[in-house]
Amino acid sequence: MKRTQRTGQSNDQYGRFVRDLRLFNVALVRCASQIDHSAYFELHKREGNASRNLSAQYGLARVAADFFDAYADFKLEITGKKKKQKVLLIKCRYEAHIHLSRKFDRSCAERFANTEFRVVLWPYFREFVNDLSARMWIPPITIPLSVAAHSN
Repeated sequence: MKRTQRTGQSNDQYGRFVRDLRLFNVALVRCASQIDHSAYFELHKREGNASRNLSAQYGLARVAADFFDAYADFKLEITGKKKKQKVLLIKCRYEAHIHLSRKFDRSCAERFANTEFRVVLWPYFREFVNDLSARMWIPPITIPLSVAAHSN
């Protein structure tokens, strides 16, 4: 029995779509950061006082006959557990431009943007957080390797 996805395309159709993808480029579209140094270091003097929240949202930005652009909005927020004081915020948006050699169904692009696409962009966010935090005069922050290890 052939299984059909919720979006209506078959696994064979989606498999052909994925094999035809050609990542053209990835771009950091926007970013912002905020830190309260004294509150950050005060939290880290007493281990277990900080709460870290990672979030990500994925979607399609543009769709044409032979390409689509997908985006990922990422956010890392560190707050104090007791006072709920935000001490660090890093957020950014990446977009990827992806070509295909043949016509494709928009539902395949939507499925890709909301599933496998996270594997493409998560490493960019990990590197961004690590590098930016080091430039903020705090120990570099390393977020999980696994995409599944973050909240969505």
